[in-house]
Amino acid sequence: MEEEEKRPAIYEREKLYEEVWIEPVKIVAERYGVSDVALGKTCRKLAVPLPGRGYWARLRAGQELERTPLPPPPASVPRALLVHRASPPQKEREASQEIAARMAEESRRRQPSLLPTPSPGPIPW
Repeated sequence: MEEEEKRPAIYEREKLYEEVWIEPVKIVAERYGVSDVALGKTCRKLAVPLPGRGYWARLRAGQELERTPLPPPPASVPRALLVHRASPPQKEREASQEIAARMAEESRRRQPSLLPTPSPGPIPW
């Protein structure tokens, strides 16, 4: 396992707020090495507002949109959150590679099948 994968990610509230309002959550999540759903949950834990549905499409269409301001954190919300990246066990990683290789081999061997013969039509009673 690479050293990069072992290191936990630190999500700082203010930095995360800036990042999710500059680029879509999916792109920011890729940088952190997590899914967009995981990053969305982290934003909720840190009380970071996210752009609403359609925000990026409207922005590309030329609309001027306002950011939701970052509110002061409630007392129960930390300023930063330490998240350990979960990586699958070695056995699972090896199995995934083996399955992918088998699937690729099978798709190379598979020939395009002929369409089945059409039925003769309705059956007379």
